[in-house]
Amino acid sequence: MQIVVHRLDRTRYRSVIDRDDGVRYLLDGVGAKGRLPHDLVHYVVESEIGLDQGFWGSIADGAVFPSMTWLYGRRRSHATERGEAVMSANHDPLNAAEVLAAIFAAALERDFAGGEIVLAGEIHRRWTSRSGGGGGTDLSRDQTARTAAALRDMAERWERTPVGQSLSVAWNRRSLGRMQRRARQ
Repeated sequence: MQIVVHRLDRTRYRSVIDRDDGVRYLLDGVGAKGRLPHDLVHYVVESEIGLDQGFWGSIADGAVFPSMTWLYGRRRSHATERGEAVMSANHDPLNAAEVLAAIFAAALERDFAGGEIVLAGEIHRRWTSRSGGGGGTDLSRDQTARTAAALRDMAERWERTPVGQSLSVAWNRRSLGRMQRRARQ
């Protein structure tokens, strides 16, 4: 799936999503107050951690969120029902993705001041030890450091993207699988 994030001005953005099924959507940007648009934070965090049922994985699987507008491409029969089923099945991973994206976005805004200890504490407090669904296991030190480095790199790429231009990324399950295997090693 291709994602093209268009920089509209210093704080606003919008993305065009070309799903692998040939359908194209416009996604109005939210949360562009920081160094990196919220949707790109999700992309980096979910990619690095291997969270394939988060926001971007759900879209790749057929979910259509309210902030998305269909642009073109033939939607499969029962696409609405399929999208709703994906969102329902991915409820906990979607919540986890939102929490982790918020934690890493806040850390990026502080330029990761306090280092891994502060970040690990936030992850443990807000994600790992959550009661009910949506919590997970501790992230390894390597995963946390790799995600922080990837966020810095993406923020630099975004800062170099002039107003009126765009930044393209690809959501690829095969690369997610490689990241997950590296994390287990």
